[in-house]
This record gives sequence, C-alpha cells and structure tokens, in this order.
Amino acid sequence: MIVGIDIGGTTIKLGVVDEKGNILTASKFPTEEWTNPAEKLTELIQKECARFQKEYSIEGVGIGVPGQISADKESILELTNIPSLNGFALRSEIQKVLPKLKVVIENDARCAAMGELQFGGHGFDSFVLMTLGTGVGGGVVINRQIFTGASGNAGEIGMIPVGKGKYLEEYVGQRQIVQYAADLLQDKLYLTSVLKQDKDLSVEKIYFAATDFNDSCAKAVFKYAGTLIGEALLSIIHLYDVHNIVIGGGVGNAFDLIKPAAETVLKHRLMNYYYKDLQIVKASNQSDTGIIGAASLVL
Repeated sequence: MIVGIDIGGTTIKLGVVDEKGNILTASKFPTEEWTNPAEKLTELIQKECARFQKEYSIEGVGIGVPGQISADKESILELTNIPSLNGFALRSEIQKVLPKLKVVIENDARCAAMGELQFGGHGFDSFVLMTLGTGVGGGVVINRQIFTGASGNAGEIGMIPVGKGKYLEEYVGQRQIVQYAADLLQDKLYLTSVLKQDKDLSVEKIYFAATDFNDSCAKAVFKYAGTLIGEALLSIIHLYDVHNIVIGGGVGNAFDLIKPAAETVLKHRLMNYYYKDLQIVKASNQSDTGIIGAASLVL
C-alpha cells in the first residue's frame, strides 16, 4: 500500500492507495493551517501515516505539490499559492520522520500524468495531460516515461500564450472562467440567462446551467474556453509530436462542452500528419486524482 498526498492551495488530501489504484481510506485538512510554518506539514504527514500504518502495510509515500521542485526532487522551489513552503526540503524532512518508507515528491500535474499512465485505461504510451483547475498544469509522457526537462520542471503548459497574449491559465483557470461568465452576463444577449439569478457563480454552476438548462451564456463560456485550449494544444502537439491529449481537473469535468471548440481550432490549423491520428479524451482518474497520481510515483 502507498500513501498518496495531494497538497493543494486550499486542501491537503491524504489517502492509502492499493496496487490497482483504489483509494482505501482518505483524509483532508486545510492547507493554510498545516503549512505555516512549513514544519507543520511534516507533523501532519507523520501523524496521518502513523494512523494509516495501524491498519495497512505501508511501503512508501508519494507527494504531489502545485509548483516547481528542485532537480534532485528534494526541495520545493516555488509554490505561488503556498509561499510558506518555498525553499522547504520536503522530501528530506519527511524521510527523517519516516525512515523506513520510500518518499518521493513531484509536481502535482506530473503526478496526475503518472496516475493516468498507470490507471487511466486509455492505453496511451505517449500523451500530454492537461489539468484544468485553479490554474492549468500539464504532464508529458513519452514512451511511458515522464518528460521532466533539463532541471526537472517541464510541462508547464499553462504558461503557453494564447488569445490576446495572456497565458492560458490567465484565461481558463477557475476564477478566470467565472469572471468571464460574469462579464458575459452584462451583454444584452444574455438577459434571460439562468445565471442571472445567481450572485455567487462557480464553474460547477455554469456547467449545470449549460447541461441542465441549455443556457446560451453558459455554453458560450465553455466554447470560449475550448477555443483557447485548442490554441494551446496547437503548440503542444507540434512541440512534442504527440497525437493523444488527456484533459482532467475540476474544469475538465466540462470536457464534453470544451472539446468541440478545441477540435474546431485543431481541425482548421493542424497539419494532417498530426490531426489524422489525434485523440482527445477525458481523464479517467477524476475522483481524488491527486492522491492516486502521488501514489503512482512510488508504485
């Protein structure tokens, strides 16, 4: 059994994962409370692993973090949303308190890509995973190996310029999508939108407005997001020579609404060499993918 740990900007999730990718038990804690100071994170992980070990035979610990890590996979370099962990030697500190276990850390999107490789069921040996959540992350798998780049942090596809020159994640992160919907609602075209009735918009509410009420404003939001994602995929597909794209994350749950617009861009602008074999699929590990992906580092 492996303990998978997903450190997010809001929540830290920990779970015991078996060799088939099943989460046997899990817990979660508020990130801010357990990362400031950084030493509290070590305390939390030690405490929860001790609790898990009372019931399960634990072989290792995999940890996913939302940002850059050092080339030797020992320390956190920069987490935009959790600055208290910047410079923290996370792997080394956890190894000290769990000396008998294998401890591995990696960027969370690359963890998710590993999870898809091992448990996704799509059979791709080479693919790019795009995670759409608070921000946009990515993981590149070539011939069943994660591509990490010269210093260990390749795959930051959220930083690809699209649209009017901003980065992709400046357009299609959760907050940005909600803001775009709010801006659209000011247009006279959408006076009757069901979203007008809700002052506390979220990506989930926009999604249900599109699927349950066929709301034109909500559908326009995801068409817009899909178009920008298609622009980013143009660069990604040409850069890595991949024909398989996997899309996951919270915003990725709206895959069926995003995919058509993305495909329209690719159909008109991709060379036939790339387009004829192109497959864009939804990530299989949608539930607690961070825990499963982190555990995959050890498995």
